[in-house]
Amino acid sequence: MENINNTEITKEDIVAAESMWKARQKGLYYNSGLVTQLYNKLYHTNLNPTSCGSCIRHRIDGIWKKIEEYKKITEPQVQEERNEKESGDGETSKGKVAKKSKKEIVKTDKVD
Repeated sequence: MENINNTEITKEDIVAAESMWKARQKGLYYNSGLVTQLYNKLYHTNLNPTSCGSCIRHRIDGIWKKIEEYKKITEPQVQEERNEKESGDGETSKGKVAKKSKKEIVKTDKVD
């Protein structure tokens, strides 16, 4: 994965951050230890877990900010890779691989 400020952000980090953000948006609390662990990783700090609700929300906001920054940097690279894959064999005039509809598959693959 990519690095932001010399920190490797993994897919697991992104999934965890999205889960934390969704919980925060619903007004729920997330495991303080996990929030603090990811926050410390992204910001190179050594904070202790806390039961302070506003502190946890602040950390989740900080985590989300880093993840959004990461996505802005990596999304153009991901889109470029997708475009390169689409320009391979089996392309149509529009540059996309032609696919059969479900009805076509059922009709042609049906065995009597």
